[in-house]
Amino acid sequence: MRKKVYSFCAAYAIFLCFTVVMSIQATSLSSAELVPIANNLADNLSSVIGIRSEHLVSAFYNDHEIAVAVVTSSTSFLKPIEGDSFLLISSGSAQPLAHPEGWLGDPDQEASFVNDNPIGTCPLGGSAFDIATLSLTLKAPEWAKSISFNFRFMSEEYPEFVGQEYNDFFSCLLDGKNIVFDTEGKIINVNNNFFDPNITPMGTCFNAVTSLLTTKAEIVGGSTFNLVFTVGDVGDDILDSAVFLDNFIFSGDQISGSKTESSSLFAGDSMRDARSLSVVGGVAVGVTAATFILAALGPSINAAITNLPIPSQLRSFLKFYGANIFQKVDKVKLLALEKAPFIAKEELIALGISVSIVTIVYSFVETNGLQQFLDPAVLAAVLPSTFVSVAIVTSTKVFADAFCARISKTYRKFNLWITGFLTFIISGILFLFPFSSPGITRYQSIEITQDTKGLIVLSKTLLLLTLCILFPVLFLMDFKIIADTGLLFALMSACYSLVPLKHLSGKVLFDYNKKYSILAFTLTAFLFISFTINIFPVVAYLPVGMISAALAIITIKKLKLTQ
Repeated sequence: MRKKVYSFCAAYAIFLCFTVVMSIQATSLSSAELVPIANNLADNLSSVIGIRSEHLVSAFYNDHEIAVAVVTSSTSFLKPIEGDSFLLISSGSAQPLAHPEGWLGDPDQEASFVNDNPIGTCPLGGSAFDIATLSLTLKAPEWAKSISFNFRFMSEEYPEFVGQEYNDFFSCLLDGKNIVFDTEGKIINVNNNFFDPNITPMGTCFNAVTSLLTTKAEIVGGSTFNLVFTVGDVGDDILDSAVFLDNFIFSGDQISGSKTESSSLFAGDSMRDARSLSVVGGVAVGVTAATFILAALGPSINAAITNLPIPSQLRSFLKFYGANIFQKVDKVKLLALEKAPFIAKEELIALGISVSIVTIVYSFVETNGLQQFLDPAVLAAVLPSTFVSVAIVTSTKVFADAFCARISKTYRKFNLWITGFLTFIISGILFLFPFSSPGITRYQSIEITQDTKGLIVLSKTLLLLTLCILFPVLFLMDFKIIADTGLLFALMSACYSLVPLKHLSGKVLFDYNKKYSILAFTLTAFLFISFTINIFPVVAYLPVGMISAALAIITIKKLKLTQ
């Protein structure tokens, strides 16, 4: 029977890998370093500069492909900040800028790629040539009070034409009002005082580049507004300029008007995705280390707790290691379990506390920290959706546990446990990366075979993963926060439960079949991490839910045969 189950898992892995490969091909910007975004600009903005699709109403640029490019390569002064790519807009051709190896010789060598856009009018007054414009209409979340983005301005005109009529510019108009200025209130052009003399933009046609800058501007939460990024040549159409754009963020910070300043980020900083991976690794290592430490200290701590004059339920919660997930009971205990209600009062209390803690921690994560979490407007926008997500996942877990218990003729009970409780809160609040569970389900019966244990763990995990069908559908129906939080919570729960450590379901699975345990944990960990760092779009997880549903039917049938 194990061989049959393992063959199904192997098929699951192969099919999942096939799905992942197809998703990569469908969603990847390109295997090259540069990608024109003429045909799918809106789809790319989320992965390129961080503007999520639910906030994007429309996106247009002035219909000249060479003026706008997505870049996934890096130079000494141009590196992605958000994700693994950034946007270039140029009054000439943005494309050669993405291939530094194509620019040879002295960087002062004049090299211009004049685009064919007709002469336009500079949004800041006067005439301009070769205008390249990216126009966005955005819908702000209800809790947002400001926006911010990072940019660098580069030009061939500097320093020869400073103070002259040849004065290329970059502007960003928020509902028609420019929001990018230097420290003296000048527009961002050849005369700005942000040019960094310590940076030579080698590998490009430009002579100067600004430091990495951050612009922040005031908006109204829930409003729809226009944002227009424009680069243009002034005085002639020969020498060009360009702007690097990345890391667009909605924030709950209150800003009066707008301001542009040197960023605390540097070109050499790690990308967000890299930081996410490091947090994943750090939390996982911390949880593992804490588990081993508590494994050594647990018996002594538990012995001390046992002697405390407190209610038995509280003693059970405070123990770092309580009963095993699967317990054998005698006939007297079994008779009592048979007469017990489906969900006892103390179990309902434990579930209520668990849902409350998970909702609060995930709301804290969704609002990106304490400052916005304490903002009533932000919390009011996020908390209800997060609660719905947590309730859906928790209800599914309870159903899966109860269903598998009934099939296997065992009895289950949900309990809070302090190890998972504290780990969940600490990892969520300190790292904004909750990885644990405040509660755990335990099973009791007169006799439970190893096959039954393994198939219970397998079946309930697959049933939980069927939520990969529901949440992408909700995402397509525009319930973005519910879908995002719910899918993250479901994948985290599946991954965490399969960690092969003592007192987790993963250890039961590991004892049942080591190869299968490693395979299952690896797959769920991959799904969890891939969603955490946005490798694939939400809809790419639909096949995972469908495959999980099909495999759940098979494993449940196998579970019945063990009785």
